[in-house]
Amino acid sequence: MATFFCVTTAVYDNGRTSMHIIPQQAETKPQNSMRSTNRADYYCDWFDTLEQANSFISDNS
Repeated sequence: MATFFCVTTAVYDNGRTSMHIIPQQAETKPQNSMRSTNRADYYCDWFDTLEQANSFISDNS
């Protein structure tokens, strides 16, 4: 099994955003996903390395 890193991004209706990295072990890299609720939109972008996940956060903060 490999470890993949999900950058979770929450974009709230008031304009506030938050980003976090969540590691997960899996056989294959999960697909990126998005869901929308009444309060926010939530994104999960998957990366092969922690460095890529940190770079994504740096580029989008």
